Amino acid sequence: MFDIGWSELLLIAVIALIVVGPKDLPILLRTFGRYVGMIRVHAQQFRSQVEDAIKETELSELHKEMTDLREDVTTTMRETTQSFGRDVDETKSALNELGRDDAQTKTARNDDSEA
Repeated sequence: MFDIGWSELLLIAVIALIVVGPKDLPILLRTFGRYVGMIRVHAQQFRSQVEDAIKETELSELHKEMTDLREDVTTTMRETTQSFGRDVDETKSALNELGRDDAQTKTARNDDSEA
């Protein structure tokens, strides 16, 4: 993380021993360790909050995409149903027209055969 080697750590330990003294050094190290732990906890909480925000953003984008897709499918289904209904109506009309023409042809044949 900080790229500190053993020689640098030894130098820092010697300077801390000289400046603080051997009596207060354990207290200093304990306090330093406590602060490092608190910093790690806060960093993890921050990282977790950022990840949650990213997930929420991704979920809201996914929700929007799914809503758009649902609307597209609904529109397509509605248009297809209407088109199918028109086709059925046209087919019925054509069949009715064919039936009328057939009935008129039969009536005309019957009239011709009677005469």
